[in-house]
Amino acid sequence: MNLDRNDHFWKNFPGLVWSNADASDSVMIMAALNRPRLEQLEAIATEFGFDRVLAEWEVLQEEGLKPIHLEIANEILDEIAGRMSHASGRHRSTLAGSRSPA
Repeated sequence: MNLDRNDHFWKNFPGLVWSNADASDSVMIMAALNRPRLEQLEAIATEFGFDRVLAEWEVLQEEGLKPIHLEIANEILDEIAGRMSHASGRHRSTLAGSRSPA
């Protein structure tokens, strides 16, 4: 069993990493970033913190993703940053800093 995995949360996203049912949170977050969907990434940012999502995104960008992929994911992350900065209480605390352009 992987102790760095929030099994309860990831049950909401079956098949995200279908080849490894015990993948760590980092692997799961990166998989979501590889196939960016607003609602899914927003839920992940709420659960793990927007800074954590951005940290995993930094790692992925170093791997030479296609420009269109970078553009789509950056647009989604910008939208999430905007939504979270306007959210109240608990959600606002997950956004430690402003998002800088990649």
